[in-house]
Amino acid sequence: MTRPFLIVLSLLALTLPALTQQQRAKRQEAVKELRTELRQWFMRDVLPTMSRMHSEYDASLSREDLATLARLRVDAKRLRSQVRADMKSLKGDFERGGRAELRNRLKALREKHREEYMRIVEQVKPIAKRSRTKLRELFDANEEKIEQWRAQSRKIIGDWKDDHDELGLNDRGEGRLPLLGSSDPRKSALRFILWDGTVDESDE
Repeated sequence: MTRPFLIVLSLLALTLPALTQQQRAKRQEAVKELRTELRQWFMRDVLPTMSRMHSEYDASLSREDLATLARLRVDAKRLRSQVRADMKSLKGDFERGGRAELRNRLKALREKHREEYMRIVEQVKPIAKRSRTKLRELFDANEEKIEQWRAQSRKIIGDWKDDHDELGLNDRGEGRLPLLGSSDPRKSALRFILWDGTVDESDE
């Protein structure tokens, strides 16, 4: 998943009570179930339209901007891979130090990657400004479908929580749309621009 669902799933762990080894295994299986359902939904209902929008956007760019974006997309994907690796490292911290240590590590990781993220963002801004008419056209044309995706992602996560009351997840949370991210239009546009058009295990 671009970071949205990966971070959502990671932060869900912060809301869980201390678990025995058996309970932890049950929780991990439940999270795997959620990831599988989200991926299947994304590949079936979201990706075809997203790919079409992405191709149309890239075709509207100048050769220079497209070359710059190709480089920045590689950088962004590398950064996401590093974030995923660091998130995995949190497991050991949680087992050794509990929630307080996990929260401290999460804060440290955000600071660690912020500088690189902002470097990428600053280089994307001029391209986003030059292509904002096309971006607005694409998002406006697909606004209804995007809202349907957001509603469906919230439903999937909400139903999953309802089916796993034993995990202590009482709120339904905020479903986020893969790739488009949150409902903030600027963040959505940034995620869309930096997407390289591929989907790996952590992008749905």
